[in-house]
Amino acid sequence: MRMKFVAFITISFLSLCLLVSACQPTSDSAILLESRFFDLKGYFEQEIQRLGEKGKAQKQVMVDGKKEERGVDSVDFRKELNVFASSDINRPAWSDAYKVDSVFNKSGEVLRLGISALDKNLKAQQITIDYFDRNVSKIFIENVSKNPITTAIQRLTYMPSAGYIIESHQDIHVGGEHDFKVEVHFIR
Repeated sequence: MRMKFVAFITISFLSLCLLVSACQPTSDSAILLESRFFDLKGYFEQEIQRLGEKGKAQKQVMVDGKKEERGVDSVDFRKELNVFASSDINRPAWSDAYKVDSVFNKSGEVLRLGISALDKNLKAQQITIDYFDRNVSKIFIENVSKNPITTAIQRLTYMPSAGYIIESHQDIHVGGEHDFKVEVHFIR
């Protein structure tokens, strides 16, 4: 009788361990959630290494509706992707300044990480990272800056397999509005 009881306890304990481990998020998700926010600076440093410091791209620039398009043999990705990396919010002082929402699939893998500013005076107002197959598929950032003279809204979209878009709308309270847009498509 005592052997049956010990066997029952052992099987119950092992079953409980299996059940608990099956409910845990994947290791990538766990690491992501441990570091409060997504590391934009580190991610774009890796992307610069992946793309190479300089690379070929098709680039389209629009300033106030006037468009210019050209192929570029030597895009300085370090310089151009710095605008994305400079939106990094991983600072201890901002740990409670943003709200984080995550969307997971049935397997516990992150599909979308949404980060929203709780204070409208912070530059980075929204950061959204979409995932496909555990890899970043798209990053969207909205930066807003206001002062008594201007209001500037910057929207940044990065797709690691395709390219990026940098859009800027500036409202100069005494001088009118200006729009700027850059689209870059990677050439491999």
